[in-house]
Amino acid sequence: MDLSVMLYTGFNQEEYTPLMQECHDLCDLVIGGRYIESLRDPGLRWRGSTNQKIISPTGKYNPDEFEEWEEIEVIIDHETSQVTITGYPDADFESLID
Repeated sequence: MDLSVMLYTGFNQEEYTPLMQECHDLCDLVIGGRYIESLRDPGLRWRGSTNQKIISPTGKYNPDEFEEWEEIEVIIDHETSQVTITGYPDADFESLID
């Protein structure tokens, strides 16, 4: 199977311990940096704030090729009918849910 490993660190790389660096180096994609509310941008792919960076330590991906767009995930539990939305849906999407 051609699977990838993606890691959200919450740290800047210079803050890593040796073990954190080893984990980082084995990942196909790393989202590095802390979320900063004042830098929030809902249009970023996989990141919440503009200071966070997408890195590909293994070289499997070229982060410069990822387009930015509003991305959401919707999970509907068929047993409980609970809807969980992850991301930042726009008003048009929210009106569909209501």
